[in-house]
Amino acid sequence: MNYSPLLALTLGVVFLAAVAAVFWPRRGLLARSRRQRRLTDRILGEDALKFLAQREAAERPATIQSIAGSLGVDLNRAALVVAGLIERNLLSRTGDQLTLSEAGKAAGLHLIRAHRLWEAYLSQKTGYEPAEWHHRADIREHDLSVESLEDLSRDLGYPVFDPDGDPIPGALATDRVKPRGVGLAGIASGQWVRVSHVEDEPPSVYAALRDAGIHAGLNMQVETASDGAFRVRVNGTTVDLGPLEVGNVTVERLDVEDDRGATIALSEVPVGTPVVVERLGEACRGAERRRLLDLGLVRGTVVVPEFRSPGGDPVAYRVRESLVALRETQARNVRVMAQETQEAV
Repeated sequence: MNYSPLLALTLGVVFLAAVAAVFWPRRGLLARSRRQRRLTDRILGEDALKFLAQREAAERPATIQSIAGSLGVDLNRAALVVAGLIERNLLSRTGDQLTLSEAGKAAGLHLIRAHRLWEAYLSQKTGYEPAEWHHRADIREHDLSVESLEDLSRDLGYPVFDPDGDPIPGALATDRVKPRGVGLAGIASGQWVRVSHVEDEPPSVYAALRDAGIHAGLNMQVETASDGAFRVRVNGTTVDLGPLEVGNVTVERLDVEDDRGATIALSEVPVGTPVVVERLGEACRGAERRRLLDLGLVRGTVVVPEFRSPGGDPVAYRVRESLVALRETQARNVRVMAQETQEAV
């Protein structure tokens, strides 16, 4: 085979390019892999701190096994994460007992605050569905500084609870807000309650509760409470809940019947029937809420469904002499009363 200088040069260039692609400082695959590993280790450590802070607030002990379950890693990886936190003086271990140091508590509370403030931001300022809030906040919580959290809290009006009812810690470890309410499972039949918190994990149970119309701030009545069945009345509709759904809802007892239970969703009103807007549903937030308010759907406004589209959705509603088209998902967020009922009130 004849020697070809051009071929040799080409092969040499390709080889050097391959070596550079792997070993180039800061930009090579090896450097990127190391950065990604450090990033993963940092996030795992921060997730562990958040988990430990949550367990401490709930007065529940944490172990390496429980950390492994929370992080979704094996015991060896969880042990390495714990060892790293101990080395950084964020955590101490006595036997199986894990205890956060003051610095560890501050770091864990910062992450909890970042997560819940970002969920509040997503619910108030964006159009993301509730099912996306937790996942997106999980990602963003690792990038928010103390200063950015202060700015975010101020822009949101210094919220005390996130959209699912979890208390948002203050900037200092002493600025703690206590959870509200008791478990729904402890409520007797006939009792009116206000939902104070809906647990957002696991996602499938959270989605089932949202689909049933159950969210923080909702007033509802417990119709049946027994070991075999649990039934609540939500905005005039009866909903059956399983043990997992019941276990993920925290409520506060109401001393009197909720007079807002007489409202129905605008989507349920027959064509030609005038109704009066009582309020927008508590689950309607962010850009969608602002749009409905801009359309004039405020308390006291008379609304008449004029006609349905051939497919049944959307529906044209007359609002203050204007025709407004709303899809069923939007009209469901508008709570209304019959005109004579509202006048009587």
